[in-house]
Amino acid sequence: MLVGNWMTKDVVSVDVNDSMQDATRLIRKHKIKRLPVMENGKLVGIVTDKDLKRASASDVTTLEIHELLF
Repeated sequence: MLVGNWMTKDVVSVDVNDSMQDATRLIRKHKIKRLPVMENGKLVGIVTDKDLKRASASDVTTLEIHELLF
C-alpha cells in the first residue's frame, strides 16, 4: 500500500502570518487535529490543536480578550 493512496489531497493550511484564532477556527471547521504552516508556498511547520490550546490564555485569566491579542 502506498502513502499516496491514503493522503489528503485537499490540504487545509495556514500561513505563518495567520493568527492563532484563524488556525483554531480552521481546525474546528474542518474537524482536524493538525494544520500545515506555510510560508511563501513552502511547508515550514505543523501546528496542532494541542499547541493552540497550550498557547491560549487560561479561562481564569483576568485579562480581557483585546489585551490577550496584543
